[in-house]
Amino acid sequence: MLYLKVIVGVVVNVLAQLCIKKSTIYTFFSIKWVILMGIAISLYGLSFLIYSYILKEAPLNIISPVMAISGMLLIVILSSILFLEPISARQVLGLLLGAVSIFLLLVK
Repeated sequence: MLYLKVIVGVVVNVLAQLCIKKSTIYTFFSIKWVILMGIAISLYGLSFLIYSYILKEAPLNIISPVMAISGMLLIVILSSILFLEPISARQVLGLLLGAVSIFLLLVK
């Protein structure tokens, strides 16, 4: 159940970041920008609540790096798919190292 909470927390955080990125195509303080930023702020708030709830059940020295690295992995992959941002060889290496670090943190 803890893993599901972590996944939801990471996904909510990533969605907030994607909303912020999407908002950059609109003029500051236009209706679409305000809506996307409002959604992003709400998602960040929800992400914070989920994260604090997770910390009641799991150690900070495991959960914090796992969630941060998982978010990084998703952002790099999704930004390349949704926003056509290029992924360099260095980023691919970083993704692989990130996946290995999550594995090492979670395997007992």
